[in-house]
Amino acid sequence: MRRALALGAALLLAGCVPPSPGTCPSPLGRARTAYLFFGRSQAQGGEVSIRQWRRFVRTAIIPEFPSGFSVLSARGYWRGPKRAGFEASKVVVIVLPGRGDDLARLAAIRSAYKRRFRQQSVLEWIEAGCAGF
Repeated sequence: MRRALALGAALLLAGCVPPSPGTCPSPLGRARTAYLFFGRSQAQGGEVSIRQWRRFVRTAIIPEFPSGFSVLSARGYWRGPKRAGFEASKVVVIVLPGRGDDLARLAAIRSAYKRRFRQQSVLEWIEAGCAGF
């Protein structure tokens, strides 16, 4: 019985294993996805409004990735040297087009947000995987 349960668990978990590097199930192809995490709280008080966020998307994100991306609303937890807490956040998900300047364009977006809204950081996470349209 234990062997049957172990075999069953192994078969179930096998479906969770990502494809080996360089291979994707047809018709998908290799792709990188960038996730940008934008906290909306501001150090001087208040938060980046929805109107300000929409303007930022139009002026800073769309020009860099005009083919498309997704914006998710989130609630993020952070911890600083003097305080910690939750804040309203936005997560931008971009399947990168594979251009040589993808990383520079992501950096431009992050820099623009930090400068415009006096933010200390914007988290960037890039993940390899498979994608298809």
